[in-house]
Amino acid sequence: MFSNIKGNNKHAKFIEVCRQFGHIPGYAGKTTHTIKRNTYMVVYFDSNDELLQAITDKKYPLEGHDDHEYCYLPYEEIHQQPTAEDI
Repeated sequence: MFSNIKGNNKHAKFIEVCRQFGHIPGYAGKTTHTIKRNTYMVVYFDSNDELLQAITDKKYPLEGHDDHEYCYLPYEEIHQQPTAEDI
C-alpha cells in the first residue's frame, strides 16, 4: 500500500522506493495504481525471479522497514476481473 511507504508526499515516497530497489538487478521502474480507492506502489522488475530475489535476498536488506513485509502480489489478485456470473 502506498500509505505504508516512508515519506510525507508522493515525491518523497517515490524517492524512498528508488533508494530501496533502484540498485537491485532487474529493477525496471515504479508507478502508483489505484484500485477501489486504495493506492498501491507498483514496483516493476524484468522478471518474477528478479522480483522475488529482491524481496527475499539477504544481500538486499530493506533498510528501516523492519515493521513492513514485502511480498509479490500478482496484479490479478489485486484487481480481479469479473466473471461471466458477475456480469
